Amino acid sequence: MIREFCKNINFMKVQPNRNIYPNVEDRTFWNSVAIEFGTELEEIRKKIEATPRTFLTASMYLEHSIKGNYANYYAEENGRRYELMVKCLLECCYNDGRYLFDIIDLVWMILEETTWTYPPHNKFVDTADGLPDYEHHSLDLGIVNTADILAFVYQVLGKKLDAISKVVTRRIQGVIKKVLFQDFLARDDYWWMGMLGPDRSLNNWCPWIASYTLRCAHVLEDDLSVFRKIVLKTVYMIDAYLDKYPDDGACDEGANYWRQAVGNVIEGIESLNLATNNGFCEVFTNKKIRRMGEVYSDYHIDQNVFVNFGDAGSLLNIDVWTYYHYGKLLKSEKMCDFALSRYKEQCGTKYLLDDLKNLYITPLRFLNKFKYDDELKGGTINSTFYENHSYYPSMHFLAIRPNEYNDKFLAFKGCHNRQSHNHNDVGAFMVHKDGVRYLIDPGKRSYAKDSFSEKRYTIWANRSEYHNLPIINGYGQMNGIEYAATDVKYCETDTAISLSMNIKEAYENRDEINKWVRTIKYSLISNEIIVTEDFDFVKEFDYELCFMTPQRAAYENGVLTLRETDGKKLQLIFKDVDFEFRLEEMQMDDPLLNSIWGDYLYRVHLCNRAKVGKIVYYIK
Repeated sequence: MIREFCKNINFMKVQPNRNIYPNVEDRTFWNSVAIEFGTELEEIRKKIEATPRTFLTASMYLEHSIKGNYANYYAEENGRRYELMVKCLLECCYNDGRYLFDIIDLVWMILEETTWTYPPHNKFVDTADGLPDYEHHSLDLGIVNTADILAFVYQVLGKKLDAISKVVTRRIQGVIKKVLFQDFLARDDYWWMGMLGPDRSLNNWCPWIASYTLRCAHVLEDDLSVFRKIVLKTVYMIDAYLDKYPDDGACDEGANYWRQAVGNVIEGIESLNLATNNGFCEVFTNKKIRRMGEVYSDYHIDQNVFVNFGDAGSLLNIDVWTYYHYGKLLKSEKMCDFALSRYKEQCGTKYLLDDLKNLYITPLRFLNKFKYDDELKGGTINSTFYENHSYYPSMHFLAIRPNEYNDKFLAFKGCHNRQSHNHNDVGAFMVHKDGVRYLIDPGKRSYAKDSFSEKRYTIWANRSEYHNLPIINGYGQMNGIEYAATDVKYCETDTAISLSMNIKEAYENRDEINKWVRTIKYSLISNEIIVTEDFDFVKEFDYELCFMTPQRAAYENGVLTLRETDGKKLQLIFKDVDFEFRLEEMQMDDPLLNSIWGDYLYRVHLCNRAKVGKIVYYIK
């Protein structure tokens, strides 16, 4: 897709742009930041100075191979990089030298680390075991994230650091050339590069690593031939990613990973454009790229709640300043307006800069806050850019927002069970009403040793039995691209929108199932959603309809009631069928799930036995 533009580019004129970030000498920019964000800067200064410096140990790194946990190592490593970036920003704003030696110490500590590879990715190094091999690294997200921050420090404070010792900047440049640029160019066999053939799947790693590497090269690579090779490889990788990306723009990794998938595609193209004197500017107006950008708003439900199929999380405060920047690049009024609406809701008053640590530490995105805050603060929302419903056929993903008659949000998906960050959830749906989450997807547990291993689907949160899906003769769904929805039919009329699919092929025991057709019809003229479960088995089996909810549930006379503590409720009213009801209370012992759902989730079991049937229920 973007390779087509290369034929119009004179690669003898391709060169790095050294103005990725505003240097400390740009006092117009940094003085304006110091004035506009003075109160916040003072608060964060006090907080960062009161926070003990983090330290990294071999035993922390080993925790992943021994216990399957790397949260402790990641927190300490992330804390060190966060301290460096914040003190760099403070030094640029205050410009008085008070943090220069702290910055040198932090840079030195990071450069002295044995590896920047995250513990789970250490397994790709043949000579490593639980601890990293200091002579061999696996190029991963940890390396490019660290390099990105060091490149920022190098550019914005390089002259000040050189006045103390030129060794610091020389060493930043030398280490990043060795662990990042050389490996990036020397290897074609990393799975995320897109060079192992068209059948190999790609995820956010591809544009993430490509875009960060090129951004670092803009700042640090002084050999033009090497820089041009990095540009060409970035073109190839992003193109390989886009070739596999669906034309309708749907991101199968969900809202949480959108910023690292599509966001990095946009940033990678922006870096290519800088290197080629606007040689890729036409890409920003490409319909597919724009659809990829605009899909983000279609995952939004209400306030900070997003559709969270797969490993995505239900709650998300988005980086509105960067999304606004993307919207301006893509000339998308819908994207700009969504960023503005989220700004008004989540950032009506400024919040501390250190809250941005939750938005992934990237200096480029951090600086967008300073660049666009005034523009967003003075903007006016135009609601005409919002559709009441969106359907993405590549994922069989339907999202419908409330209208004047129906107060419920519905999300429904099909597709297959080999999506990136997949959960076995073909045919799953969720329903929210009046800002309350009723029928939900639990989302992921905290990443640990088994999260991306052959034991991934032993984790309960990844299994279909813990989604709003049936269990058939004791079996749930299986993982794999062949376990997929079939006979998918989407229909839109003036009175209703419906999506229907046969999910039998997604099940481990699919040979025992003649059909299980789930149809969901969202009424546009009455306050109800109608679900039909049309099934036929080879013989009579036990089956269960399972529903996941954070609300207490009760079942009586064919009515399942999910009730909030303040009295709000959602009801599933079953027509001409009764079930044995069982409610399972699940304690959320995982810190991530606990932070999203509280102490408990509930799994509703509606049990019955039949060979054939058609179950109709109304969600009101």
